[in-house]
Amino acid sequence: MIAMMLDMKGDSKELSKAYHTANDKLQEMQKKSGLFEGLVFHTAGPTATGFRIVDVWRSREQFEKFAQAMMPIAMTSGMSSDVRPEIWEIENSMNIPAG
Repeated sequence: MIAMMLDMKGDSKELSKAYHTANDKLQEMQKKSGLFEGLVFHTAGPTATGFRIVDVWRSREQFEKFAQAMMPIAMTSGMSSDVRPEIWEIENSMNIPAG
């Protein structure tokens, strides 16, 4: 498994709007193509300096397949093309049950 973090710098409100525009398009693609195959966990939200996305994927190959489809959509939605994701292998993870 791998983790991916993408930090976009800029106006949080503008980046959030761009993220949701891109996400809506990606959700439509998912219905037709299984685009998110291999995605274990996804979270996204504003930060003090912009907007952050953190994913966990079953493999780097599955993330890269998704990224190839996602990048053109992200760029046409107003997200920066200058940002490079930080990717690392996961050695350990825990799922703590609620309660």
